[in-house]
Formats: sequence, C-alpha cells, structure tokens
Amino acid sequence: MITDLNALLSKNDLPSILTIFGEEDFLVYEAYKKIVERITKRNEIKIQIVDSASVSDDKELVEILRNFITPELLSKGKMLVIKSIEQVFNGKSRKAKLLPSEDLFKRIILSPPVGNYLLILSFDTSLYGLSKKWKNDKQVLQNMKFPFNLLLFHHPWIEFPKLSNVQIKKWTQKRFKDYDIELEDGVLEYLLNVLNPNLWEISTEIDKIKTFLGERKYLSLQDVCKITSGNKELEIFEVTSLLARRDLANCVIFVTNFLSSSKQSILLANIILKYFKNLLILTEEIKKTKDKVALSSSIGVNPFFFADYEIGLRNYSKDEIVEAIKELINLDWFLKSTSKDEVYLFIITLVKLLRKKDMPNFD
Repeated sequence: MITDLNALLSKNDLPSILTIFGEEDFLVYEAYKKIVERITKRNEIKIQIVDSASVSDDKELVEILRNFITPELLSKGKMLVIKSIEQVFNGKSRKAKLLPSEDLFKRIILSPPVGNYLLILSFDTSLYGLSKKWKNDKQVLQNMKFPFNLLLFHHPWIEFPKLSNVQIKKWTQKRFKDYDIELEDGVLEYLLNVLNPNLWEISTEIDKIKTFLGERKYLSLQDVCKITSGNKELEIFEVTSLLARRDLANCVIFVTNFLSSSKQSILLANIILKYFKNLLILTEEIKKTKDKVALSSSIGVNPFFFADYEIGLRNYSKDEIVEAIKELINLDWFLKSTSKDEVYLFIITLVKLLRKKDMPNFD
C-alpha cells in the first residue's frame, strides 16, 4: 500500500503496475494525471487507454493485452491504462474459470513486461475503506474477487478514501498555498460554506479564482464572494453596496433575509466591519492620490469593486466611519457573548450606522 503520492512521484523508478482507487474520485484522477505526466516526462511511451465502452468482447480485450506485452521494434515503452477495471473484468470469484482475456491478464500481473507500465483505475465500492481493513488483516487482499486479489496482493496500490470536512478544509488550504495565494481571514470558511463539499467543485472555483486574480497573490473576502458560483441565493456582498448608499430600508431587508437562510452572522458582521475599516484607510490614502488602482491596492481589493468605496467616501464623514467601527466591534461582541436575537442586534446597529446626516465628502 502506498500512502504518499508525492513520495512515490519523487522516486527514480515507478512501479510497473499500479492500482489507484477510492471514494474521492477527484483525487484518483488527479493522481492518475500526475503519474502519467511523471512517466512520460522521463520516457518515450506509447499510451493506450481502455474502458468498458472501448472493448466490445473478450476477443478484443485479448488483442489489447497481447499488444501490450508485445515488444515494439524501436524499443518504445508502452503504457496501458484501464479505467473502471471492475467494468472491464466482471469480478469473478477466485475459483471460477477464467476467460482467455482474464487468464492473459493474470499472467501479466504475475510477470509484467519489462519497460512497460500498467495503470489501473477503479471505483468499485467493495474497495472503499480497504486501507483500514488491510492494516488489521493482511489476508483481506487474497480474499478479494478477481482481478483485485492478484493486483493488490502482488503490486502497489493507493487508496483515496472519502475526506471529512476537516480534511477538505486542509486540502483547500494546501491547494491555495501550492498556488502561492494568500487568503484574507474568513475567505476559506466562506468558500467552503457556499460550495458543496466536493473536490471537483472546489477545484473549479480555485481555478476561476486564479484566473480572476491574474498576477495578484492575495484573495480578499470581497474577491471570493463576487466570483464564486455557490448555490446560495443571496449575494452576501450586496450589503456593501447598500451600506455605501446608506440605504437603511433595503439594508435591513437584506440582513433579515440573509440571516433567515444562513447562520453566518459573524461573517456578515466581519464583512461590514472590514468595509468601514477600509473606508477609514481611504480617508487618508485619498489625500495622497486620486488614482483608483492605487487606492484599491491600498486596501487590498480589486479595482473592479472600488465603486462601493468611492460612494461610501462621499456618504460618510471620517468621524462617522470611526463611530461605525466602534459600533460594529460592539456588535461582534454581542453576537459572540449573548443570546439576543441576531436580526434585532443587526437592525439596532444598522440604524446607528445609516441614519442620514449632513456630511462633508472627500473629493
């Protein structure tokens, strides 16, 4: 059993036969891709990929296997990839008579052709949790149905079991770290809250984020909330536009609706607090420059999202911004330490923040 894919990839010689399986199919396919890239980078390899849809009968499968073990005239190595092998070989018991293709495959397993690679992918549910079973009972491999009883007993294998929520969070953190992307506090929690706990979906969103950031390496809450395609109907950062316009009525409606469908009151309070903290920074930065790109950079947001801050600077005085920050710090404390109704606490705070007053602007 292999427990560390990276350690495997760092070796000079990879196993000639390797089986990859597990409930986390994203990790199975990612491992498959990395292994193929690693082998083809160092070797001239002819690759053939087989699955149940590409094999019409046993005779055709025999032909594929014979071709795999037949040496090339120019000594080029071969790689045979069998996807969903449980559908190609129908999983006979150990004592059942083997078909010609199964017998030939057995001989390949017991005596692999030198210089060739056989890569097996499986999503057979009977394999799920095998790593734990094998640690307690080494005999479990020999008791499995064909061809797993031979494949897993005689050759290395790696399982990618279902990840827990904690493991998914660690995986996502590492994914961002691998891309040298620094996350603002709360980004990871928000991202995992709006997405399904599915590595395919999380990976897709991270790829979108990479494209969105371009050369930037810092991901803010505002960035990620604008570009993720999560399944929540309410867009949490709509609140900053309402705050910027001092739209008390719609702000109260938004917060009420949001909190009725989400338990993210602390996140919402932090987003509002972050908005006013950024406004406070801008009251000083705008004295140095009027350039929107430079101003956006000073608070770590994409220039695309600067309009809400531009409006906010016109609608709040510096004293009001400072007072708003104090009120929001109090709100955060009440949310964490009392059992009062969250919507009530937000509405009281919003009334204090958004009451209309005569104000100078910063233009």
